[in-house]
Formats: sequence, C-alpha cells, structure tokens
Amino acid sequence: MGPPFRGEDEDEDAEDEDTEHEDELPPLTLEQLGRFRGENGGPVYVAVDGKVFDVSESRAMYGPGGSYHVFAGRDATRALAMGSTREEDVLARPGDVAGLSTSQLVALDAWLDRLEGKYPVVAVLVPWPRTPDPDGKRPSKL
Repeated sequence: MGPPFRGEDEDEDAEDEDTEHEDELPPLTLEQLGRFRGENGGPVYVAVDGKVFDVSESRAMYGPGGSYHVFAGRDATRALAMGSTREEDVLARPGDVAGLSTSQLVALDAWLDRLEGKYPVVAVLVPWPRTPDPDGKRPSKL
C-alpha cells in the first residue's frame, strides 16, 4: 500500500519546511562545486535550480566514466531542461533558464522532483537565486 494521501494544505506545509531547511544549508560557489566530481572516490555533487545534491550513491552514473558524469561538480540546470548531456550545454550558461521553452521548463521540474525524491540536498548554490526568465515562462511546480 502506498503512502497516505497528502492534502493540498500538507503539501504547502512540506514546501515551507523544505524552504526553512534550505536556509540552514551551507552555501557553495560554482568553483567549490567543481571539487565534487567523484575523483579518487570523493563525493559527487550536482547542482540543479540552486540546490546541490549529493548523488554519490549513484556513482556508476554520475562518477568518472558514468553517462551523467558531465553533470558532476557542475550546475546542470540548463542542460537537464534541454535534455542534453553535451558538455558545452552544461558549461555554457550554468543555471540560466532564459529562453527555454515551457516544455523544457516542465522537463526541468520533472528532473528536480526526481532528484529531490532520491538524493539529499547538501548545500545551496551561490550566488542564487538566478535572474528569473525575463519572459516569465517558468511554470510553478506541476
């Protein structure tokens, strides 16, 4: 049997708790994040939408030689929204969602939900928040 149904009020409370918890997380710059690429058995971190996830438990995917290693120690926000594992897409505009389509932003939210459900958030990426999409296309969580 699955988890009990959560009403809308409970979801809002859970989001408030997540926000409060994020305020307590240490800040991490892009430069510092780059130290967490899984080399020599070290931790593997991936940043998405200002949150830094410890994905070390999935080292086979995110660690050296893994299919998602391109995201390790980097801000993968834009590349994940684009569905890209090309290094130039990861490095080009870290965290920038300007100009992305609505479907790409929805895909980003799906990735964020997946990561939040599986991996711990260990830090917040700074400086953050990023400049919002000037078109205002970023949908709220679906």
